[in-house]
Amino acid sequence: MFFARVLFISGVLLSVFQGQTLMAQSCTGCTVSLPSLPADTIYYTDLPTGIVGVYYDATMSIRVPQTTTPINAIDPGTPAGLTISSYTFQGITGLPPGLSSYVSQTVINPANNADICIRVCGTPLVAGNFSAQAQVVVAISVINQNYNLTFDILIEPAVASNDLFELDNIVGCGSLTTNINNFFESNGNPGYSYTWDFGNGQSSTAEQPGAVTFNQPGNYDITLNAAVDTIGYLLQAVTILSASCSDNNLPPFSYPEPDIFIEVFDAGNALVFVSPVSNNVSFPFAVGLPAILMQGGNYKIRVWDEDLPPLDANDLCGEFTITNNSNAQIVTATTGATLTPNILHPVFNYTATNSVTVHALPADASLSPTNGSVCANSLELSMTPQTGTPLWYLNNQPLVATGYSFNATQAGSYSVSYFDANGCLSGLSNVVDVSFLPLPVLPTWSNNNFNMLVLDNGLNLPANYALQWYFNNTPIPGATTSTFCITESGTYALQLTNLATGCINTFTNSALYNPTLPCINSSDDALQNTVVVLPNPTTGFIKVLDLPVGSKAIRWYNSQGQFMESQSLEQVTTYETNLESWPHGVYQMVIISDQALQAIRVIKL
Repeated sequence: MFFARVLFISGVLLSVFQGQTLMAQSCTGCTVSLPSLPADTIYYTDLPTGIVGVYYDATMSIRVPQTTTPINAIDPGTPAGLTISSYTFQGITGLPPGLSSYVSQTVINPANNADICIRVCGTPLVAGNFSAQAQVVVAISVINQNYNLTFDILIEPAVASNDLFELDNIVGCGSLTTNINNFFESNGNPGYSYTWDFGNGQSSTAEQPGAVTFNQPGNYDITLNAAVDTIGYLLQAVTILSASCSDNNLPPFSYPEPDIFIEVFDAGNALVFVSPVSNNVSFPFAVGLPAILMQGGNYKIRVWDEDLPPLDANDLCGEFTITNNSNAQIVTATTGATLTPNILHPVFNYTATNSVTVHALPADASLSPTNGSVCANSLELSMTPQTGTPLWYLNNQPLVATGYSFNATQAGSYSVSYFDANGCLSGLSNVVDVSFLPLPVLPTWSNNNFNMLVLDNGLNLPANYALQWYFNNTPIPGATTSTFCITESGTYALQLTNLATGCINTFTNSALYNPTLPCINSSDDALQNTVVVLPNPTTGFIKVLDLPVGSKAIRWYNSQGQFMESQSLEQVTTYETNLESWPHGVYQMVIISDQALQAIRVIKL
């Protein structure tokens, strides 16, 4: 049927974010907002998408049809033209954990007002596409039909983000897979490098590590260390530590200290820098450079002592070979001179961390009693542990129930699961198959006014049964037949047990003891003695045939138990009398014999 699109939510969860538990928040009140529509139509608005951890508040407006004609247009299996007298909303199941709902009207008469609204509020705690169900009883003429009005709510995952990367899923139950989106990208530049620590013993050097799975409960910090090495190696100074070169000492000029300048050659032996001359230097002596970018390979540095001609030529103090890795090392020339290059290698490091939480799965729910066959029309089912938010199911379909116990009134297969405080869904409990066994017939009995309680004739007793008489709620020892002779007034009960099913039914009534009357505790066999009374009912004359052997007397009592008359019997098997003078009514004819006391009702017309 159109409304019977039953979709089941199987996995939904509550969560804890930033140390605070996000619980479902109550919703009250909503306003119907619908476009211009025909009076007899089906229409409802969609609910917007939500985000885990972000408060959600949305209203869905609905117009329900007044007849089955709009339903027939969608579902030809539904007859058209039938008047719908009412809708009764019983509850909403399948909402994302953390959300609650409010229905503006639970009982709708579509002839008067066919518009309602459903408000959904709270903080969603689990991502997923949830199909919620509004369970509705639709009254069509004199027939009530149950339908499920299904509507979808998409909840997107919460996103953890910082300056370098984001995670598309940060909370899970039992296990969690999150996808990492690194937006600190290299764009193909080899100077970028990445070191990921996922906090679970795993790591990666990939720029985009993709999906990472956490299989154990815990809190995990995912840390990225990104290094940007795109500038290279910059030769920015050299310090000459020692050199054997010196100026000429010609009187009257005496300047033995060298006049130093340097030359720098790249790996292709091209001259890339010549420093100014520094006169009369002493060692160690630092020479600044204009941050020469080294391209790799062997660079040469020549240190000179300038001597102006014609007095002398320049003296080579030493030639040094350096590489990118020579920073702060002492380099020695073949002449014995030494220097230390200052090579700057700027690398920029960036660090960022996001966290994920994996909650432990709760223990599976357990349902009791495990035997669902009962001699009643209902069975109280109870779940353990009694914590969290239960989800009850009948024949794998969700029930509108939230308590830790459920009164099952329908036969079928019942089970339960629950969301714990972290929003994690437990496993499904054991299945209890509930069936209701019929009670045996009510064992009604009568007091024959002669201190004998007798099980009524004509009852449809089970094939295998047991009887037990009670006096004032206490079982009477040995009183297990269909009759019982009382010795005092009080409340008597007869319990009938079907031995095949164990089901019990009990009839209770009060009985008055008449101490003036005798009572012989007759056996069932004795009562099988066939006594014939003709005619019965009678206008006066009666004849009693087949009197028991050893019959002593016949006593007559009226319906109030008052004695009417007595006649002795000696060695006879028949008895005749005329009741013509007695008032109309029911009389008890009591036959007293050696073995039994037998009462027979006689009707006087």
